[in-house]
Amino acid sequence: MLFRYYRVVNSPFPDNEILIEINQNNEIRIEGELIFIDNLYKELASQIEEMETGDIPREKIITKLIVGENAKMGVVSTLQQTMRKLNLRKIEYTPRKNADTINS
Repeated sequence: MLFRYYRVVNSPFPDNEILIEINQNNEIRIEGELIFIDNLYKELASQIEEMETGDIPREKIITKLIVGENAKMGVVSTLQQTMRKLNLRKIEYTPRKNADTINS
């Protein structure tokens, strides 16, 4: 995925992080790309596979979760269930008042 490569090479973010954002409109973005909730499992699995191919073991992957102030808990709950199914256990959670402006 070109965006991930760009992010890893040209930013201070560690290679073992996946950035997931849920804004106030309940839109989900993974690494800045808008994801439909029906494709959440597939997209996260793809990110994990890419990282594991780059010699980052799953247990070292950190999910950075940024959630908008008025995001619906149903969306957050679906994301949490998906992360459990994919065995993503390390999560850094950040609430954000203006998360609707992230990557827009």
